[in-house]
Amino acid sequence: PYTQAVAEEFAKKGGTAPTVESTGTGGGMKIFCQGIGEEHPDITGASRAMKKSEFELCDKNGVKDVTEVLLGYDGLSLANSRKGKKMDLTKEQ
Repeated sequence: PYTQAVAEEFAKKGGTAPTVESTGTGGGMKIFCQGIGEEHPDITGASRAMKKSEFELCDKNGVKDVTEVLLGYDGLSLANSRKGKKMDLTKEQ
């Protein structure tokens, strides 16, 4: 959602909206690390830091200057219906 919102705002300001695709973290890293040039993405979003193997794949394919930037954190919410059985969870679970 954040990436899509930024792309839309960029287009509103007169730029050409970049293509935003939902590939998942692992899939996005594979696509990002395939190479450089117009046929490859310049940015990918992820819910975690890059793995060593992903840095190695990037390096092998000429993607050398990779910079990771933390923009936020993923979150998870649990909801319990008032009509349903109450969840009995600990913080560890």
